[in-house]
Amino acid sequence: MKFLTGNEHKFREVRGLAEQFGFHLEWANLSLPEIRGSLREVALAKARDAFERVGPVICEDSGFFVEDLNGFPGEYSKWVFQKLGCEGIVRLAKGSRACFRTVAVYYDGRPLVASGEIWGEVVEPRGSGGFGYDPIFLPDGHSRTFAEDPLYKLENSHRFRAFRTLFKLLKKQESPV
Repeated sequence: MKFLTGNEHKFREVRGLAEQFGFHLEWANLSLPEIRGSLREVALAKARDAFERVGPVICEDSGFFVEDLNGFPGEYSKWVFQKLGCEGIVRLAKGSRACFRTVAVYYDGRPLVASGEIWGEVVEPRGSGGFGYDPIFLPDGHSRTFAEDPLYKLENSHRFRAFRTLFKLLKKQESPV
């Protein structure tokens, strides 16, 4: 099965989890147009487009949602990160509640959809692991940012939660009733 992403970090995160469920993922780094819409709409559109090119595929879309900014950057997280970086978000929202959300889609002509989220706080950048907003996200109940504790992120993140659910659903489909 192929996992469509241009982000090698995401691929490595998801591949490790897939293997725990007995699935082998191959990296599909296709250049596809991305629609504007909700995480679910974007992930589904990418999955349908990729399926036409490579067959059964897994896609995802993620966002960083800050409460005090009415959910911004949300679905525009990648673009905002490229323009403002972590420092810009910290200037706008230090101390604010925030969450990461992911919608994961398996598509083989029919969609199978799962989602995950994790809540925390926007803090000054700390740590050198991870990528994106990881240095400024302090998960609830944890004393270190995702960038300070990549192993914690790997086992507790929004992406982990969405894909764990997706792989459980896929396993259930494989099992005889």
